[in-house]
Amino acid sequence: MKHAVLCLFLCLGSLPAGLQAAEPLTLFVSSAEGGAISGRRLHNLSRYLNQQGCPVSDIKTAAAFPDDLNAQLVFAPLEHEFSSGYQPLLNLQVLNGAELSASVLVRGSTAVPDLKALSGVRIAFLSPESVTGYLLARDLFTSVGVEHKADRITYTRTSVGAMSLLLHKDVFAAVIATPLADKWRRDNDLQLVGVTEAVNPGALWSKNLSPALQASCRTAFLELSDGSRSSKKLLKIFPGWLQGFTEPQ
Repeated sequence: MKHAVLCLFLCLGSLPAGLQAAEPLTLFVSSAEGGAISGRRLHNLSRYLNQQGCPVSDIKTAAAFPDDLNAQLVFAPLEHEFSSGYQPLLNLQVLNGAELSASVLVRGSTAVPDLKALSGVRIAFLSPESVTGYLLARDLFTSVGVEHKADRITYTRTSVGAMSLLLHKDVFAAVIATPLADKWRRDNDLQLVGVTEAVNPGALWSKNLSPALQASCRTAFLELSDGSRSSKKLLKIFPGWLQGFTEPQ
C-alpha cells in the first residue's frame, strides 16, 4: 500500500506544471455541418487530446446547441452567439484556404441551364439544421422563385452521402459545401449550377480553462492541421471542409 501511494505521488509530480490533477474537460461538437461521427472516432480523438495534455474525457455531439451548454471546449462551425464566458481559442481553417459557401451540383450529362430548371426535382441536402448544406441554398433557390416540397428533398447528414446519391442518379441535384464541391466535381463530370454567398467558417471556443490548459489544448488542436494521415483520421468527425485550426488574427 505504501509503495502504491508513493508511486501515485511520483507520477503526479512528473506531470507538466499546470496540468497536475487537471479537471477532466468536456468537448461539445456541433454536427449540423456534417462529419463522420462514431463512438470509435470520438474515443480516438479523446485519447489523442489527453496524450497532448488536453484532458478531454467526454465529447458530446448534437446538431443543435443545448440550452444548458456547459462544455469547456466547443467546436462551433459558422458564427454562433454564446453566453458570457466563452472566448475563441482557434479559428476553423477551410480546405485549401477557400471561402466557405454552398454549391449546387448536377451531373454534367443533364445540361441544366440554371437554377430555375431545378424546380420540382429531387435534391440532396445535408440536414435541415445545416447552413452550408441547406439554409444558404434554400435562400438561393427562393431568390429565383424555386421551392422544393418536402417529399422531393433527401437529407443525407454527410457530404459524401449527398455526392453518392448524385453520382448514382438517386437525386437530380445536390447541395455541397463549395470547397468539397470544387474538389469532387472536376473528377466526376459534375456541373456547377449556383453558388451561395460566403460565410464565416467559425471557431473552437473555450471557457474556464487555466492558462496552462488553454496552451495545451490550443497546441493539440493546431497539431491536427499538419496534414498527416493520422490527423486526417481524427478530423473525420468534423465537417469534410475542415482542414484544421489556425490562430485568431
